[in-house]
Amino acid sequence: MTPFQEDRLGKWIKISHQISYGNAVLAHTIQSLGSYDLELIERADAIIPGFIDYIDTSNRGPRTVEENYLLDKLISLSRLWVLGAYEDLRTSHTFALEKARISTDEKFRVKAERIKNVKIIFERIRIPLAKHEPSKRHRETDSQLALPVIDKSLGLAWKINDNLVLSRRELADAFLGLYEEKDAPSQ
Repeated sequence: MTPFQEDRLGKWIKISHQISYGNAVLAHTIQSLGSYDLELIERADAIIPGFIDYIDTSNRGPRTVEENYLLDKLISLSRLWVLGAYEDLRTSHTFALEKARISTDEKFRVKAERIKNVKIIFERIRIPLAKHEPSKRHRETDSQLALPVIDKSLGLAWKINDNLVLSRRELADAFLGLYEEKDAPSQ
């Protein structure tokens, strides 16, 4: 495992404990998201440069069946990752709201709000991926379909509308952004 992979997986483990509120199953599924995040990054790093070269080259022949299969698998697994991550955020948000309701500690309300904000980012892509319709918050601007695209700087992403592309990696980074050092258990 590379230092990058160790660091990133460590963040997934830490955030899983912070936002699972004692639910071991939720903590485990968030950690699994972390494992799949690393796998999808590795797959994208192996596949996408060849497709970018292909797109940038004017003298190109047909892609091989294997190359198309690998890209299709990356797109499909990334879609499933987004759907699963959204459900974990939704569940965590419910737990955080319950903690905020029964506690006088403001940190639970703040955490619930932060989780909600990340969940809303995921919602924008999850709804067109799952339901083939735009999210209600963006019905006027977003497409009913999230079309997969290869972005030179973002890797695998989905085009939400003419002005917005969201990548799976950006979504994972937003999820990991929920981690707060001050909430970490003391060692």
